[in-house]
Amino acid sequence: MVFLDTNEQLKGLELLSPLYKSIINRCALRVRYCSFRSGREIEICLSPYLLKEYNNRWFLLGRERGHSGILTLALDRMVGVEEDKEGRYKENIYFDPVTYLDDMVGVTRDLTSERERVVLWVDACQAPYVLTKPLHPRQELMEERKDGSIVVALEVICNLELERLILGFGSHISVLSPKRLRDRIAHQVMMMVTRYKE
Repeated sequence: MVFLDTNEQLKGLELLSPLYKSIINRCALRVRYCSFRSGREIEICLSPYLLKEYNNRWFLLGRERGHSGILTLALDRMVGVEEDKEGRYKENIYFDPVTYLDDMVGVTRDLTSERERVVLWVDACQAPYVLTKPLHPRQELMEERKDGSIVVALEVICNLELERLILGFGSHISVLSPKRLRDRIAHQVMMMVTRYKE
């Protein structure tokens, strides 16, 4: 038997087929969307380009009418989707989907983001996991230390999903560079410490 890691209670799965058909048929869409931040429903008119699954959640990437940049929408926050009969589908001349996704962990970035060299120290306990299941396809082993710890480098765009991945290792991993990412992770760790002191 084979079991795949799926979440059948995930909202929005019923939208996969119609969204896929809209991408194939190049149909402009009207999406009613309710983000976690705003908590209110808005309507977005867009040209859909691709569907991406990340961390058991599905996302639609496309270009919003009248805006530049690529919009990333989670299917589980879509309230409704219909064809935009008044809108015209804009062909994707903005990005190469393979390159766009290969440069990062997850799905969020903007078109101006550039890859950075992220250097991580991983303790001996987690080193075998990071070696056998790399954090990113561009992971490079830089150093194996006598204590069993390792230093790896990733050529990626620094985004929220990368930060969450790093934080998920807790004290078993440390960002050596770039400093901006190291400072962001340190800030999150300090915030966690204050929450546990309450």
